[in-house]
Amino acid sequence: MLTDPAPHNSDLAGFRESDRMTTLDLPENDGLTAIARSIETAMKDEQTANARRACADFVRIASQFYEVPDCNVRVLAARPLKVREQWTMELFGDYAPETMVIRVWMRTAVRKEITSFGTFLEHAVP
Repeated sequence: MLTDPAPHNSDLAGFRESDRMTTLDLPENDGLTAIARSIETAMKDEQTANARRACADFVRIASQFYEVPDCNVRVLAARPLKVREQWTMELFGDYAPETMVIRVWMRTAVRKEITSFGTFLEHAVP
């Protein structure tokens, strides 16, 4: 997994505090669990539009619970694959803070198979 480098100076304390977190509170109702099941079903049925809607619902509810700004989710087809002389990198998902857009891919780069649900969810809601 590629991540941004640690910030310099004034932002470093917040970064380190966040990096030490090992648990995360979840909403007490089963809303996120139910939506996660909807995402899994949409993926198994290869319904991109349904997966996109369920991901948007998941992010909206999580954003409200954590009191952070909501962002858009784009569910795309096959992931990009970058091949260099000595290495290969497959992008699973990303987030662009400047546009507040999460992008995730439903299919693997090489075989074009549906991504495993756990991998997809991990990148759809970072």
